Amino acid sequence: MRGSVLVLLLGMAAPLRATDFYVDPVNGSDTGTGSASSPWRTLAQVIQSNKIESRNWSSLPYQPGATLVPVNAGAPVKAGDTIWLRSGYHGAVTIQSLYNASPITIAAQPGQSPRLRSLLVQAAQNWVLRGLSVSPSHAPPLTPAITIVVVRNHSFFGPAWDVTVEDGDVFTVDDAKYERAVTLPGMSRTSREAMVLSRDAVSPF
Repeated sequence: MRGSVLVLLLGMAAPLRATDFYVDPVNGSDTGTGSASSPWRTLAQVIQSNKIESRNWSSLPYQPGATLVPVNAGAPVKAGDTIWLRSGYHGAVTIQSLYNASPITIAAQPGQSPRLRSLLVQAAQNWVLRGLSVSPSHAPPLTPAITIVVVRNHSFFGPAWDVTVEDGDVFTVDDAKYERAVTLPGMSRTSREAMVLSRDAVSPF
């Protein structure tokens, strides 16, 4: 009996394993399970359909000292997981009001080339985005005055911090002269600042 109790306690103490999910614009489906053999369709759809369990402020507008509470409880993607993106167009992606307890990684699956029109991360925490190609040329027609990648605080939804963008390709085209590549507006020295690292090591300002 003593041995049985010990095995039970050890089982209860085992850490939860991180899970890999897959997104494939060519062969995926909105009704897939997110597995390697049944991938979801696009990253934008995964976020918009609340497939990510995270946290957000208990009330808005954000006020210093506010408390984070669970959102999308029971959703398949959780803190610590990785979302692997396969080749194809994944949309104009916005990550907002998703404060993860530990990093969620969104990355190009090895050998794959995921494409985004733009990337906006605001009012968010603990995100790693790796190996993405981001350009408005992936989804013409081109629109003037677009900023391709933005990580920022938001006066209503809250601050952003612990965000990493790395090993990607961010570019414009000749006939979209009003576009900017990367910007981090709204960051102050008193706020918890987001960290952005691109191939050229863009830092907060």
